[in-house]
Amino acid sequence: MGLMRSITESFGALAGSALIYTMCAFFVACIKGVPSIKKFAPVYLFGCGVFFVLYEVMLSQAIGLATSHLQSLELGLINYAWPCLTILFAVIFRLQKSSWLLWGGALLSFMGVFWGVAGEHFVLNEFIHHIMQNPIAYFLAMSAAFIWALYCNVTRIYGAGQNGVFWFFSVVSVVLWCGYLLTPHSPLIFSWSSGLQLLVIGLFAALGYSFWDDGIQKGNMMLLVTASYFTPLLSTFMAGWWLSTELSFSFWQSVVMVTIGSLICWYGSREKSIVDLNMDEQTTFGSEQHHVN
Repeated sequence: MGLMRSITESFGALAGSALIYTMCAFFVACIKGVPSIKKFAPVYLFGCGVFFVLYEVMLSQAIGLATSHLQSLELGLINYAWPCLTILFAVIFRLQKSSWLLWGGALLSFMGVFWGVAGEHFVLNEFIHHIMQNPIAYFLAMSAAFIWALYCNVTRIYGAGQNGVFWFFSVVSVVLWCGYLLTPHSPLIFSWSSGLQLLVIGLFAALGYSFWDDGIQKGNMMLLVTASYFTPLLSTFMAGWWLSTELSFSFWQSVVMVTIGSLICWYGSREKSIVDLNMDEQTTFGSEQHHVN
């Protein structure tokens, strides 16, 4: 989040984001190669791809449109509602069994997000005024959280081991470059600092997203999503340090609430997901058939 904000400050919300995702696509191609687009199932390529593109465009523009470093961290915290939403959507889609602990942990996480934006001394009118100072950015951040949660579940159902991250990143970069070229813009001015930041964020985002798609399809989705709840702590610490932003005690409280909520969600979702059970049954059935043959 800190690097994304720093790059969009150097190049603008659209151009900075376009550069980031262009670098991401380049590094994914270097790490995993360029897969043939013909091998992807249409439901995965277009269904999951639309969610991926929408998420990245919305998140990057939300961070880029923030009016201050602190607001960019607030938007990042709102984005971290997605792990909680992922588990809730898994319950709705009947991929995961429900429990009262799971719902309680989700509620605590949402309260943490709300606490981080509202502040320690909550007054409804002040909260609304705070949001209305930049409503588009807050709307994009929250929408992005919902969309990524949908992406994780849809990919789990229809991914079938496919990994189209290269093509998804490529489409995101094309969409953002088109937005940049079709709107009034300033010429791009590079420096050693901004260039190095682009390389770093491109490489690590490429690694993270490539491994995430493999993990969400082939691994334990609940464990993976729950471990991601620790991201707010690390991301907030690093972004605050990178952007030289001092965070209030109430903001750190909200981050801790999001993290503790994740642990409760994990405890409430320790049973195997329905998808995992079905996969185990298919594996067992296949082994039995092989043995009989």
